[in-house]
Amino acid sequence: MSEFGDRMRAQRRLLRAVNANAWQEELFGLSSQAIDRWADRSGLNPESELVSLLRAASNRLSFLANRSQMQITEDYRRVSDEVRNLTGEIQEAMGRARH
Repeated sequence: MSEFGDRMRAQRRLLRAVNANAWQEELFGLSSQAIDRWADRSGLNPESELVSLLRAASNRLSFLANRSQMQITEDYRRVSDEVRNLTGEIQEAMGRARH
């Protein structure tokens, strides 16, 4: 992930993964407010594993956005990998949250 487009693709992948489940309302974005609204409408505890993972992914994507104008660094690559890993963890947590 080295460009704005890559970050947007990562965010879209994450949103598609979450919205693949039939929630009361789709997750429309990764802002704190969007996550809070989605969790409330979906009947999820705001401290649940899934909500915590979404917040972590949101924070990591924000880090990447702040670094997008800089030369690619090892931290940027590491955080990009973290976002990919968090997306997988979120998919796994959704399976646990729905049962």
